[in-house]
Amino acid sequence: AGRHQGSWIMLKMVIGHSEDIDSHDAIAEIIKHCLEQLDGLPTKAGILYAAIDHDFQVLIDSVNMAFPGLALIGCTTDGELSSVGGFTEDGVVLTLFASDSIEFYSGVARGISENPGVNIQDALKTSLVGIEYPKLCFVTSSSLTTSSDGVVTEMRHALGVDCPIIGGNAGDQWRFEKTFQFFNNEVLSDAIPYLLVSGPLFYSHSVSSGWQPIGKPAKATSVGPGSIKRIGDETAAAFYERYLGQNLDTLGEYPLAVFDDEAFKSFYLRSPILGENTDGSLTMVGDIPADAWVQITHATRDRVIESASESVSQALAAYPGSSPSGILCISCAGRKMLLGTRTQEEVQLLRDAIPGIPVGGFYAYGEIAPLERGGATRLHNETFISLVIGDV
Repeated sequence: AGRHQGSWIMLKMVIGHSEDIDSHDAIAEIIKHCLEQLDGLPTKAGILYAAIDHDFQVLIDSVNMAFPGLALIGCTTDGELSSVGGFTEDGVVLTLFASDSIEFYSGVARGISENPGVNIQDALKTSLVGIEYPKLCFVTSSSLTTSSDGVVTEMRHALGVDCPIIGGNAGDQWRFEKTFQFFNNEVLSDAIPYLLVSGPLFYSHSVSSGWQPIGKPAKATSVGPGSIKRIGDETAAAFYERYLGQNLDTLGEYPLAVFDDEAFKSFYLRSPILGENTDGSLTMVGDIPADAWVQITHATRDRVIESASESVSQALAAYPGSSPSGILCISCAGRKMLLGTRTQEEVQLLRDAIPGIPVGGFYAYGEIAPLERGGATRLHNETFISLVIGDV
């Protein structure tokens, strides 16, 4: 992709990635690299990822000066990844899109901790006025100020079933203090920036984790916001103790599979955090529907690493066109924590699987995507999401 056909520019995606800790130098290096790849093509939109200690306004101002009128979104991360620079923890990644046929519209829902339902619905309603119905929504959401499941639900209601929402939640390198989101020329917190994409877009995506169910499934008989109280006829902690013993310090390595249907074919993950509460309940990274079937899962580090390249390979195999322009990836901060120094292997396997295709992504506090094309968008934990895009 990126070839000229008369005056028409097919979708071109370019990546800039820097590990420089000085924000001025990092973004100057990135912009130079992106301009070289664009070769004069006008850019429509961009996604900016940055480590938490950068000067975000410097980054954004520089991008807007180099690419005026850009529909720009982004967020702080728990790590960055790209086909250019591999895996970094203190870096900056900029993904840019150029096209004469595909349209990109940036929007933002602000103050989502106060009234998320109304603010999200109002923002999207405003964004949808006067544009062709979007085929895709990419989001870089706040995660520490409101329920991420609630965000996904409200966005689904506003956009309808035919517009998948894919993206991830902003991170702050495991500090859990404050994350930041980027929208056009603004640095925000407690916000949901998004890109709506319309026109002749081809896309496919895949969700993979490496975790597999073990033991027997049971119903979540009592749940709360961000917690599970009882599984079957016992407390959630007792359910785990039957498999892991009394020591629940490693709970995060055994997320719950939450099944999307009673055929037990597809599931998304909910990861417990900390140990058990005094009432035997467990705090989860996200909500679990009442009466959903759940099952403890387990994965080796090798399988977690392999699942990243599997996600990309599956998304490429499902791509409905012939020549993808690029791949957007979202991996989980929990995967990075589990893998430690082996996180580099996850990204290297990924790069080896797709030589020549630009890749940009980040490590998130929760990943967002449907389990399969046409399905309802879900919040995920411990998961790797690949989104392949193009127009041929």
